Amino acid sequence: MKITPPPLFYKGKTMITIYGIGSPYAARVRAALIWKDLPFEHVNVDLGKKSAEFLRLTPIETVPVVQDGDIVLCDSLHALDYFDRHYPATYQMLGGNERERARVLTVMEACNKIASYFGPLYMENASIAERMQRSGKSFRVFQYSPEQKKDLQAEISYRLNRIKEFYGSQQFCIGRFSAADAAVLALLRSTVSFGMDIGAWKEWQNMLLQQEKIASMFPSENEKGVRSI
Repeated sequence: MKITPPPLFYKGKTMITIYGIGSPYAARVRAALIWKDLPFEHVNVDLGKKSAEFLRLTPIETVPVVQDGDIVLCDSLHALDYFDRHYPATYQMLGGNERERARVLTVMEACNKIASYFGPLYMENASIAERMQRSGKSFRVFQYSPEQKKDLQAEISYRLNRIKEFYGSQQFCIGRFSAADAAVLALLRSTVSFGMDIGAWKEWQNMLLQQEKIASMFPSENEKGVRSI
């Protein structure tokens, strides 16, 4: 996806590149660039067979990696912080003051906590263990038992409720769309994809995704990126 910027403010600006498309963390960055009206493009990354080009970009070897000219950022939060600071006249995704920033970062960390439980679910859904076994690669995989999945659902529900309590009666974390809301939306999307229930957040999610600008933080099914590496 390419967003055309205002012609004078960003005249001559290098296109920002997001390496990775489907990642929920890439969606956070994508949301920020859309709301900032900064031009960007995606490059699809095959994490099963990492290219030399991708390995040169990041010692972490995960997506998203974000490149703006000669600046390369290997973490979504670092990217959001960079874009707020480097483009101060644009929409501020991490809040307009320290109080707002603290609230946004708190919600993002709460989302990260829940997402940290998803590793075994991802391994299961993507059949990674089977693929590695067929290729002859060494692997160590932990997968949840049915009973553990029930316990996981209870833990996810508890933590989602805590975020809901933190929001209170507000639709948005700081009264307007921010990186916190983008993080929650990305988390909810992942949670549902793993067959987990998101409870009362379902209505909130559906309401926000009816807004085209917010919904566009997620790429369409036929969006493959400008190229693949």
